[in-house]
Amino acid sequence: MTCAAAAISTSDNRRISQLGASIAGGLIVTVMIYSVGHISGAHMNPAVTIGFAAFLRFPWKQARVKMLNESTRSAWGPTKIPIDRTYDIVVLRRMSKGEKHAVPFYALAQFTGATAAAFTLRGLLDPIHIIGTTTPSGSHVKALVMEIVVTFNMMFITSAVATDTKAVGELAGLAVGSAVCITSIVAGPVSGGSMNPARTLGPALASEEFKGLWVYFVGPVTGTLLGSWFYKIIQLSERKPIISPSFSLRLRRMMSNNIHVVDDNRESSGGSV
Repeated sequence: MTCAAAAISTSDNRRISQLGASIAGGLIVTVMIYSVGHISGAHMNPAVTIGFAAFLRFPWKQARVKMLNESTRSAWGPTKIPIDRTYDIVVLRRMSKGEKHAVPFYALAQFTGATAAAFTLRGLLDPIHIIGTTTPSGSHVKALVMEIVVTFNMMFITSAVATDTKAVGELAGLAVGSAVCITSIVAGPVSGGSMNPARTLGPALASEEFKGLWVYFVGPVTGTLLGSWFYKIIQLSERKPIISPSFSLRLRRMMSNNIHVVDDNRESSGGSV
């Protein structure tokens, strides 16, 4: 949808303006997070996946994450979970034992999906042949700096609302989608506001337009790494993060539910759990 809106805007901005294309991009991200966030995490962006993995928020290699079985969870009991084990609570939840997630597989799915979508749009939008490509409007250096800056902001916000249990809430998708919308509006005139290597590569292949392609690999990856790192520095919690099999809203909901159970029991007992 992002590429379709950009393609139509480029061919005739009377139908969809650049502002409209940016809003469409942010809205589709929001919708996808709420639609499949509980299944896969709805990364949709190799740079985001790498940013999470670099700071142990997502596994690099394909490996089965060891989960405590239901009998072990029952032995703990909902009222006996120490409040200082917030980051460990997720392992007390029953998950599919066959779940396997890793950066290479996510990246492959993201690039494949973006490329397939771009070629599909080329057929559907014919005679439009420039399918939402992102290219530097000026120098490559300016475009690179812009991509780093806007991706940093997007990843910082994503890390805040999607990895920190103190920011648990159902508005995470709206926050991330709004960040994508705002940053693409700002970066659009300079670099196209990609923030996503897959979003750039797919349309580039379909449109056969490869100007400054390297910018959209180096810039977003650098930006997500910096954004994740900076949020890790200012994050108040000193607990160690876990490597979840599916870093998504599901993880945060499970943590939130368990924390609420602990807090309720502490209040009812009038002391520590």
